[in-house]
This record gives sequence, C-alpha cells and structure tokens, in this order.
Amino acid sequence: MSYKSLVPFINTESESTPHIIQRAIKYADMGADGLFVFRYSSNPVERDDFLSILKQLVNAVSIPVIAGIFFENIEDAKRAFNTGVSKIAIQNKRLNDYDAFDEAVKLFGKENVYLEMDEKEFVASDYNSYAYILKHLSLSDEFLEKCAAHDCDIMLRDSLRKNDMNTLLNISNTSALSTNAWVDMDLIFIKKELAKSGHDMNIFTTNLSFKDFKTDANGLIPVIAQDYTNNEVLMLAYMNEESYNHTIETGRMTYYSRSRQELWCKGDTSGHYQYVQQLYIDCDNDTILAKVSQIGAACHTGNRTCFYRELIQ
Repeated sequence: MSYKSLVPFINTESESTPHIIQRAIKYADMGADGLFVFRYSSNPVERDDFLSILKQLVNAVSIPVIAGIFFENIEDAKRAFNTGVSKIAIQNKRLNDYDAFDEAVKLFGKENVYLEMDEKEFVASDYNSYAYILKHLSLSDEFLEKCAAHDCDIMLRDSLRKNDMNTLLNISNTSALSTNAWVDMDLIFIKKELAKSGHDMNIFTTNLSFKDFKTDANGLIPVIAQDYTNNEVLMLAYMNEESYNHTIETGRMTYYSRSRQELWCKGDTSGHYQYVQQLYIDCDNDTILAKVSQIGAACHTGNRTCFYRELIQ
C-alpha cells in the first residue's frame, strides 16, 4: 500500500547539532514518517558541517532522511547519499545546470532526487521532473491543474497556517506533507485522524487481537521491552487487553500494574516514555517482545535497564 507521509522539516542553518539531533529523535518517536533537513549554503565549511550532521541523523533515527543540499555537480549528490540519507532535494532557484540534475536523477533514481520550487515556479516551468517539493502554496487553479496533469510525486511544504492537511493531501499526486508546525505534536494521533478522513496513512495495525494470546488466569501476558537500537533488554512488565489496545492506539508502551491494579503508560510520571518501534509475539503466543525507543532510564531505580544485577559470571 502507498501511504501518505508526514515529514517534519528542520532548517539546520541556525540550529546547533545537538538540538537538531534531539528534535529529529523526538519527531521520530512521535510518529513522523521521515525527516526533511536542509542547508543550502554554498560555504564549503557549512557544507562539510551539514554532511557531518546528516551522518549523525541517519544513525540517530530509524526513519528516512531527506537532505536539502547545495548542488553544483554530481559529486555533491554523491557526498550527500554517502551519508546514508534516503533522498536529496535541490532548489530550482539555485540550480544552474539541469544536465547535472538529470545526471543525479539517472544515477540515484527519479524518486530519490527532489526538485524544490515554489508554486509560481512550478506553474511557469517548462522543465519536467518527477519528484517535487513544492512550497509557498496559494493553491491556484493553474497549480492544481498542473499537479493533476503531470506524472509526478509531490511533497508539499507548508506552514499549515492557511491550508489544512486534508485539503493538501487531496491534491493530485501528493504523497507527503512537510512542515515545521508539528513540534511536540502527536503525529500518530494526527495520522489516525487523517485516516478517518479517508487518507491511507502509516499507522500501527496488528495481525492478532488480544484474544489470540495465551494469558494467565488474570488475563495478563508478559512483555519484554528491548532497546531497538542495540537490543539491550530493558524490563519485563505485563499487559491486559486494554493496555495492549492502548499501546497500539498511541504508539507508547502501556502496561497493567499488578500492584496498583491499573493501566500504566510508561513515562507518564517519570517522562521516561517507551515509543513502539516493533512488536513480536513468541511461538506459543504467550509472551510479547516490544522493541522500543527508550527515553531515559527504563528502571525505577534510575538504571537504564532493570537487569543490572549480575547473578553468574
């Protein structure tokens, strides 16, 4: 299935590297389908610094990274892709050599090299690309007609102050939205609301319902939480049907506290949330393995993992 994607953007030109990485991780944890980060400076030092940031970003998040780069020739594209990014974006207004752009498209694939321009440029342009990032949107009739007539893949970049997400996603050939308006917002919730409006969104679904699991006499199933980045075992807890469904709905690990006999969303008190990356069930359907993005310590003692005491060497 081809999903509509929500892709927050980060302008790295005025941001410190730690802040960029922190924001990227937060976006990923909150349900972003990808990240669009850019720095179009022609300054060699700035360009090298941006390549370093891209390498760190790719290692820090598990979602695709799109890099908006300064582009003069094919070597600029090669250096960007060598950082591990999934796609690149090149600004039309800074592009002096369309032959070099065509060379990048041929080498890396038409779906992986975006041409970024505003609505007026898109309407007036005689040059046909396949992948576009389009911004400064007034949604003119000429623009909408060209989107519908052109065989292309479009990501719309917008502030969302005047245009709403449903309207933008309904524009022909639009596969993604990008904005900086989603800071600290629950993108999983937003995607579920968009799905209710008929858009195909990348949201959590499960192959099994809770009734398919083998639970104990109290209707509970043990859950092992594991760090998805390094496979470190973090903790063991239990779920009932309500906490399992809440986990699927929110993307945050939610357990059932046997001592308090109530639902327990990990992190609501401590801030040490566990964001779901993957869920597995074992061969007997009686134990769940959750691969998570762990914020802070998993253990109430302050240790990263609950399994910090060694019994045998």
